[in-house]
Amino acid sequence: MIYMEQQPRDLGCLALLHKIAYLLKTMKDRHQIASEIQDIKLFIRGIKEKSHRYEFQILPSNEQESRSFRKSQNVKWHDPRTAALYIGEAEMVGLQAPRKQMIGWLVEGRSERTVISVVGMGGLGKTTLARKVFDSKEVAGHFEFRVWIKVLQSYYTEGLLRGMLNELYKQKGEEPPKGISKMDEGR
Repeated sequence: MIYMEQQPRDLGCLALLHKIAYLLKTMKDRHQIASEIQDIKLFIRGIKEKSHRYEFQILPSNEQESRSFRKSQNVKWHDPRTAALYIGEAEMVGLQAPRKQMIGWLVEGRSERTVISVVGMGGLGKTTLARKVFDSKEVAGHFEFRVWIKVLQSYYTEGLLRGMLNELYKQKGEEPPKGISKMDEGR
């Protein structure tokens, strides 16, 4: 004779009741999460539609991707500050006094490293002022080497340093070291 112990059937019913209670208990939270996911999907869909409507392009996240992106897309980057570099002395209004003051700081100022910040709202002539000071005969005659670089709102420190070094070597009439283009790869 074989004796088999029977499992009570109420454990299955009890497990089912626990599962139903758990689902009811978490229903509000799950509904809230699902609603938030739907809101996020709608928000992203809106961004995508606007990007198509206004012809936005997704820009790369680092300098190397940025270079290859511009080459592949044949994109020319236009910096609105560039026009300020070609303004003549006659067109500079109200910048003569700050120009003289900055030239004085650079030529007659302290011998230790000094930072001169040119700040203000857009369109006031900060870039024009800085370029006119940089190009002045007094400043050019005072410093053995000078480098003009453009720093965009999103920039790469390594790229700025690399550009400055290349320009300095060019001014000295020497070839830059071969490792300059790969100087940040050691990280």
